Amino acid sequence: MTEAECCQEFRAIEDELEALDARQYADPVEESQDERALADRFLVAARAWDRLQEGKNEQLGDSHD
Repeated sequence: MTEAECCQEFRAIEDELEALDARQYADPVEESQDERALADRFLVAARAWDRLQEGKNEQLGDSHD
């Protein structure tokens, strides 16, 4: 995942989270499943973001040698 894709995914998750907050659930299990799915997507994007940042830091470290 690229940095731009990570940012796009974070924005999409934020939009879906706002929609989730506004949604009226009749079934708390369904709500919990939707929240869990968003949390899982966030973790995937956050891990990708961390890997990208680590790569940048390694490149910066290499350029100072």
